[in-house]
Amino acid sequence: MALCDCSQLASRDYRQLSGGEQQRVQLARLLVQLWEPEPSPKWLFLDEPTSALDIHHQQHLFRLLRQLVRERQFNVCCVLHDLNLAARYATGGADGKRPPY
Repeated sequence: MALCDCSQLASRDYRQLSGGEQQRVQLARLLVQLWEPEPSPKWLFLDEPTSALDIHHQQHLFRLLRQLVRERQFNVCCVLHDLNLAARYATGGADGKRPPY
């Protein structure tokens, strides 16, 4: 939970959390699953993982994902509607090339 900056939410009722707080808790839950022993996942699919996050937590999430990709050696396929985030953090498109924007 510390990696997703939500340790302080552990004692609160999930239903009482804001949308962004719920999103961070769900991301922390996902990361716990990534730490499971073998077999380690080769792909992580995320659908709008930043939809309820403020800009600080959006950037934190993508820095964390980059670090985990390097350390755990898996791929991330992420659906984003924010072209600025996609342009900043994408490393390759469907053809394996970085988007030109």
